[in-house]
Amino acid sequence: MKRGLENYLEERLAGENEADLEDAREALETLIERENSNFYRLQRVVDTESLGKLKKEAKICYLEYLQKQLEAEDNPNVVYLKNLTQRLRAIESYINDSNKTDGDYEVSYQEETLNYKDWFSRAESLDALPIIPILSDSLGETTSEDGIERTFTFGVKLKFGNTVQARGGQEVFDYNLHILNPENWEEQLQETKPETLSRKILRRLFLYYFVFATDSHSSDLNSETEIDYDVGQSFDNRILPAFQGNDEDLKQQTLRELVLEFTQDNNVKATISKLKQILQDFVKRKGKLSPEYFHREIGVSRGILEEDEEDLIQGRIFKDVVGENPKKCLRYITIRENFPSRKTFCQLSATFKFEDIRYYQTSKQEMFDIEYTGIESICQVPILVTPDGKLSRKASSGSFRYKNIIVFSYNNRHLDRGECNAVRGFIYRFTMSLLFYVTLRVILEKLEEIQKPLFVPMLRFHEGDSENPSLSEEFMADLSKVTAHLLNDGHRSNSQGVRIKQMSSFKIQNAFASLYSVLPQTFTFKNTPAIPEPSLDKLGLIVVSSLESDGVRRNRDRTEGISTLFGESIGITETQGKIRIQLRKTFSQNYRDRDLFQHPSILSDIVHQFHKHGYRHILYIAQAPYTSNLNVTQVQDERQFYFMSPTLIRSMMENLEDIHIYPMFFNKYYVRKLHSLKSSSYQLQDTTNLLNLVEDPSQQVVVFFNLFNGITVGKSEERFYNGVMSYSTLLNIYPGVLDDDDLRQGLIRDGSLKQDILRYLTLFHFFRLERTQRNPQLKLDPYERIIGEDSLHKNAIFKHMDGRTLFNNLAFLTEVTSILERNPSSQKKQQAEDT
Repeated sequence: MKRGLENYLEERLAGENEADLEDAREALETLIERENSNFYRLQRVVDTESLGKLKKEAKICYLEYLQKQLEAEDNPNVVYLKNLTQRLRAIESYINDSNKTDGDYEVSYQEETLNYKDWFSRAESLDALPIIPILSDSLGETTSEDGIERTFTFGVKLKFGNTVQARGGQEVFDYNLHILNPENWEEQLQETKPETLSRKILRRLFLYYFVFATDSHSSDLNSETEIDYDVGQSFDNRILPAFQGNDEDLKQQTLRELVLEFTQDNNVKATISKLKQILQDFVKRKGKLSPEYFHREIGVSRGILEEDEEDLIQGRIFKDVVGENPKKCLRYITIRENFPSRKTFCQLSATFKFEDIRYYQTSKQEMFDIEYTGIESICQVPILVTPDGKLSRKASSGSFRYKNIIVFSYNNRHLDRGECNAVRGFIYRFTMSLLFYVTLRVILEKLEEIQKPLFVPMLRFHEGDSENPSLSEEFMADLSKVTAHLLNDGHRSNSQGVRIKQMSSFKIQNAFASLYSVLPQTFTFKNTPAIPEPSLDKLGLIVVSSLESDGVRRNRDRTEGISTLFGESIGITETQGKIRIQLRKTFSQNYRDRDLFQHPSILSDIVHQFHKHGYRHILYIAQAPYTSNLNVTQVQDERQFYFMSPTLIRSMMENLEDIHIYPMFFNKYYVRKLHSLKSSSYQLQDTTNLLNLVEDPSQQVVVFFNLFNGITVGKSEERFYNGVMSYSTLLNIYPGVLDDDDLRQGLIRDGSLKQDILRYLTLFHFFRLERTQRNPQLKLDPYERIIGEDSLHKNAIFKHMDGRTLFNNLAFLTEVTSILERNPSSQKKQQAEDT
């Protein structure tokens, strides 16, 4: 970058005297000497934000990779894939047109403005298409010792246009047309904010026009006339004038016409179906594909630099956008095979390698028995949460008549749209949350006098179905899950729903299996003499996440905000060949954001509790400390590591010299199961082959373990891929806090310690099993209650009175808990770790 700027100054100031050029050079040197100057701001943007652009380019390259394979086979249907890749390339050409200004890309709808150049710089900008590659989060990251080369590893799968459950099972194409249709504006406002909906419409308008619009003289999306169709020019002529103007009626009419065209054109759906079929047939093949390389350059456009000679002489080299909004700098960063001269001032080379990895089954197999442990000493307090309707009353009287059970009955139509506004909806949810939780706490406090551990299973009846859910039933499901989490701090609790319209004994059995999955379980290996006796008799596991509260959304840096830190601790012990796994406790605590990733005392307390009970090795699992925008190898502020920050890890270990903590996180990638498998659960330990891992001191994100779940659930066409859980750890991040050799010994190098840790970790996946089967399989994601989109992050949130701000119910009930526990009558609460 420095060299490119020097060349630019020499070129722009060629007509000036030597003294002016020297002044500009000195100003550049001064800029480089200041750590927070625009020079380093732009450098950080290229470092941390260009990965999203690379991921988007990789998606198109992957389609071109498959296209080459089909063309080599002379497959006549390759035209369908060829047309898709051409349309995606047309988007790239349009977005990076040097003849257009930034303002040429600005459009608006319902008073919300969007810049297409900014949005289509992002990795996820193509994901709304029915057929498109999807990349996993980064599975590994390495920077060479000299800092010259950085390598990221991802998994890739194809999205095949399956149904969208959020819209009652609509296909992806129809689902997105529903969003585009202005007739559905009011309906969709029930689920999202106006500005969010406007942006969704504008994005899909551009994307779907570029991919599916046809030449007016063509009746076939894949005809020869379509090959030369200038879709960008068509967009400029037909769509852009309306959406750059202020006539909202014209915009809505344009959307209606486009939706009607796409709906009536049978060739569009036929093309999607044909494309899906040829790609699925290709991926199903047994032959292994050869690796393929695609070489690209990341270029920083000269458009981000000032042109006025006087500005350059004075040291004002970069345009204001660099200092004002680094995100907007992305519009000046482009990825191409090569750049015309004088278009950029700085380039970085990048290479995509697509490699076809195959796994093969070996003869090694481990067998074990699973049984619940210590349940005879547990006192069960069953709860039935049920709508007050005829169907529910009939089901409860038939299934639970004469049973000792506590019934919470509610009106499941109270929150129906049209019947309840935002204010009434918030008051109802707030009041029901307080009533439900406090009532249960009062009942359980009385029952604690029997001096037995309490198990509180909450079974829910749902009269609605997945295509027509009741908002009240959805809320009660969320509330019961939040309540179960809070109750698990001192008791054992779980929540599970059953749709009673088609209730069967099989569904009831699975529901109870899910409810019981929080109870202690014992694993006993059998007929496996090759397994040595464990050398590690106790292993702790801490899972942690957080959820922000709604207090200070105006504060952009969030340092004064409040978030809820929550999670769970699990104990794994081995005694005389029996491995026992139990949930020790859950936890939640509210913290100021400035303290959240520094010194959260609740985590230190949990580690000290583990230590008190003889645990010396603890797996610490948190959300991955990066996103598609953040390179771990380039982190300069340790707060960007979130719950993996060195300061936080140090605070957890304070005054405990003999404790070993293993920070780790997980991601998922997807594989195609080509053969029938004898089992459904597999350890994929050959990560060396997958990621070319070596004892490289420069590695910082290292995959050490993979688990594969080969179960196919539902329709086979909707389960084309199977998931792999990939565990990673961070190296060279914790000098003076953790010993890297400890991490390598426990997680990476083969040995008895690693073998024990990975075996216990595998059994934890079985511990979270949620259904009854003759041959149980590991649960692919045993952390979904704490981490992920469908965890407490979703269950604890509902809208405030203004219909826009999100209320954190977990944060609220956590405060309620602290008030209840300050009551002297609550001081007798039995702690889970002592049961």
